Amino acid sequence: MNLFGKNRYDNFYFCLEEFNKELRQYIKNNQKIYLWGAGIIGRSIKKYINRMGYSLDGFLVTSKINTSSSCEGIPIFTLNEIEDKYNIGIILSVSVKYQQDVLSYLHNNNIDNFFLISSKYFDLIQKSQRILEDKIIERYRRYFMPKVKVENIKLSQWKSILLICIDNIGDIIMYLPFVRELRRNCTEGVKITAVAQPAVKHVLDLCPYIDKTIVYDPKIYMGNDWKEAAYKSSLFARENLCSEKYDVVFLQGWYDIHVESLFLAVFSNSAMRIGFSERNMPAKALMNKNFDKFLSVAVKSTSVMHEVERNLYLLRELGGKIYSDEMDFWIEYNDIENAEKLLRSISSREKKQLVAVVPYANDPRRIWDKSNYLKLLERMLDKYPESEFLILGGLETEEVGFMLEKELPKDKVLNLAGKTSLGVVAAILKKCDLYIGSNTGLTHIAAVWKIPVVEIICHPVGGDLLEYSSPARYHAWKTKNKVVRPQKPFPSCGATCYARGSHCINKITVEEVMQAVAEMNIFTT
Repeated sequence: MNLFGKNRYDNFYFCLEEFNKELRQYIKNNQKIYLWGAGIIGRSIKKYINRMGYSLDGFLVTSKINTSSSCEGIPIFTLNEIEDKYNIGIILSVSVKYQQDVLSYLHNNNIDNFFLISSKYFDLIQKSQRILEDKIIERYRRYFMPKVKVENIKLSQWKSILLICIDNIGDIIMYLPFVRELRRNCTEGVKITAVAQPAVKHVLDLCPYIDKTIVYDPKIYMGNDWKEAAYKSSLFARENLCSEKYDVVFLQGWYDIHVESLFLAVFSNSAMRIGFSERNMPAKALMNKNFDKFLSVAVKSTSVMHEVERNLYLLRELGGKIYSDEMDFWIEYNDIENAEKLLRSISSREKKQLVAVVPYANDPRRIWDKSNYLKLLERMLDKYPESEFLILGGLETEEVGFMLEKELPKDKVLNLAGKTSLGVVAAILKKCDLYIGSNTGLTHIAAVWKIPVVEIICHPVGGDLLEYSSPARYHAWKTKNKVVRPQKPFPSCGATCYARGSHCINKITVEEVMQAVAEMNIFTT
């Protein structure tokens, strides 16, 4: 049930066409057109405009220091290098982070003729370029798969299985119960190979259910559009997958499978391809359009369930038996030793409550403001003086970690943000009494260890339970947990938070999180 109106992909094509009309009109009204910004966004917009049938006169940048003279075959200029700069059209193709700086620069140069591409429309452009429209897939018709009835599938006959699982660590942890149960249902000696990101390779190398991990680096092999994705995926498959004859390939993911995942499966030379159907929800029907044509088995699953349950549901649909739905994680002995050394450095007191604080997430919408974290930890020290805080996260968490370390008593906080490996962080989490913070991969590691979790998320009460940030799908699995979230989204959002940055999540108050902490009954008052 969704109490707050539209999904972000409602009227997708209508919105895109309205934007296209405005963009075409602006291009027609100006004899010369320049793109401001020669980065990833600028190159993506250039391709989009070229496909609309228009050419560009160049890129514009604020400074050409450490910048080449051309990009994508067209020259790069500064504004002062344009002779008639007051009679040109400028399309702003920079990220939200830099838009205000560029607008101020144009204003200071008395330039008021420009076309600003908002984050909403850039998102539409990006998505549209990765959709396999009907006219596109005709060239791949020879890769379409005849459908296989699930009753004809014999799991015990599979000898070589390929898993395409190029998502982040949290999704992988929730996928591993499926891998474990898949192996249990197959014949002894089955070989399972996983294609995964570099960041999760070490985790999969320790996993006893996977025989081999092939590293897939998104920075190298992901494409800006379907065409580039298909080309790069074919290169990767040729180099890493085609030498093996796989009986079956599984596409990990239910909500929005990467187009790269599909093409990796297509070019893997596997005898059978299995994944979730594109018809499971409207957003997936759009973003994964025509995927089902490439699958031997496209599993339908439209009800609300946790991702662990969803992954296991696929195996059940294939006739598999589920022996356990617990999650797993593995750490090495030296990680445990290093974790214990770090923990000894914070306090020697016996009576203490270790609180893991994770104030960052890869998705900016999932980040609660750092000032809120400071107020929260100060309030917790007042109410629960035995609490001691461990600031955890990757390199991106360093800024917040440094601020909290600076403002809080030195004997009450240990800032490990960006300073340890994932294995050491996992070993530290195992020693904690409570987890507080964003829903990230560390949330799911804490859940493996049965650590109580207080999740601070952007998905509003009454939002769409099938959306990407829904706690019904991603909450800490099979451990004591409290989810703190906005009572309502901001009007500009809907079924969940659709902003580019930290937005609806900042409706959450420190008092609400304190209440959730109190309800966990971890501390004595």
